[in-house]
Amino acid sequence: MALLDEYPPTGPVLDVGCGTGELALALAQRGLTVLGVDFAEAAITQARAKAATAALGAGRLVEFPRRRRTPSRPIPGTVRGSG
Repeated sequence: MALLDEYPPTGPVLDVGCGTGELALALAQRGLTVLGVDFAEAAITQARAKAATAALGAGRLVEFPRRRRTPSRPIPGTVRGSG
């Protein structure tokens, strides 16, 4: 968080690999709009629960959408793991 204190974001934040939403919620409590994404469905469920009970109205500033199914074919310009 020290880095964020020194260089605070000024606009919407995308938290890729947000896990259970700790960073996303901390940023939302600073007044930022945050979108947190993660492949772990259980982590997103926990993040949504935390956002629903977050202090200072942060739950209104953060969103953890459910992920869509992984595409069956590669998306052009991306790399997929083999295992």
